[in-house]
Amino acid sequence: MATTEAVLQTRSLEQLMEARERKLAMDEEDGDALLDELISALAEVRLLSDGNEELIREDEFSCRACDLIVHRSRLFDGELMICRDCAADPIRG
Repeated sequence: MATTEAVLQTRSLEQLMEARERKLAMDEEDGDALLDELISALAEVRLLSDGNEELIREDEFSCRACDLIVHRSRLFDGELMICRDCAADPIRG
């Protein structure tokens, strides 16, 4: 009877080890997917002139006068990098 118990314990241990290996493999795949997602998100981060990191998409810019992130359609002067609102404001523009 001791042999039967030893065989059952060995099988149970093997099953536990296999289940653990499957879980580790799944965790690794989930981790890889999360890492890919983070890399994609970081690719959108741009370093602004004042040294602060902000999330700026390809169709946006940071106005140098008001420091707001606005859509490129609001760009008044591409060289000065100011928005239309700041260009219209005599104090800022």
